[in-house]
Amino acid sequence: MVSVAKGLQGAFIDIGCHSDGFVHVSRMSDEYVENPEDIVEVGKLVITRVVEIDVKKKQLTLSMQSEAMAAKERASADAKRARDAETPGDKPKRVKQERHPDAPKRTNKTKRSSDAQARRNAKRLAKKGITV
Repeated sequence: MVSVAKGLQGAFIDIGCHSDGFVHVSRMSDEYVENPEDIVEVGKLVITRVVEIDVKKKQLTLSMQSEAMAAKERASADAKRARDAETPGDKPKRVKQERHPDAPKRTNKTKRSSDAQARRNAKRLAKKGITV
């Protein structure tokens, strides 16, 4: 039995299970469907097949498409899985190396020795005309 909810892009189908299955508008026919109410009516009996069962969300995804379209869909999904397995989409993440607790923290700045810092300060003061 079909129930069509306004504002949704599909219809809920009562298949005699604990929850209704959902047929998205894109899976209602092999052809383009603009409005789900053009294909299904409330209370009408329709033939569907189960495409996906999501146990965590307790959702059933159904399809009213032909077997030929289902075969195309499966072939496309298999090809996508094969492509994803061959080439990973993201760069491998760098593993952050742990620092020894006694090791000094690394910074981008290089620390000057006290003598080098004193010479640098003396140069700055000399430019300003101040003698030490």
